[in-house]
Amino acid sequence: MALISVLSVGFAAAQDLPTVIRFGTVNDPAVNRVNDMLVENFQSLYPGIEVQVEYIAGDLAANYATQVAAGTLPDVIFLADLFVVPFVQNGIVADMQPLADADASFDLSDIYD
Repeated sequence: MALISVLSVGFAAAQDLPTVIRFGTVNDPAVNRVNDMLVENFQSLYPGIEVQVEYIAGDLAANYATQVAAGTLPDVIFLADLFVVPFVQNGIVADMQPLADADASFDLSDIYD
């Protein structure tokens, strides 16, 4: 499964507004435990950013496609790499490679074998 940062991120005009990231994910007890840990760790590193977890029942890819059409896709989504291609082909996902390349401490071996 992959976490995908999508281009639907909303940007607040006022600097004092809280920053909120919407995270769409499958509703599965085993995955939920991992997601809870990820959210907790992220928020401890970035206390000024609130993560709103949105659990999605049923077919994730179909639900995400509906959300894309409605303009309501979460900022970050949990999606199997098998389903990423249509999102890439339609310009829905952001290319994170430039961010990884710009950060000398970013280690791809933490992600890929």
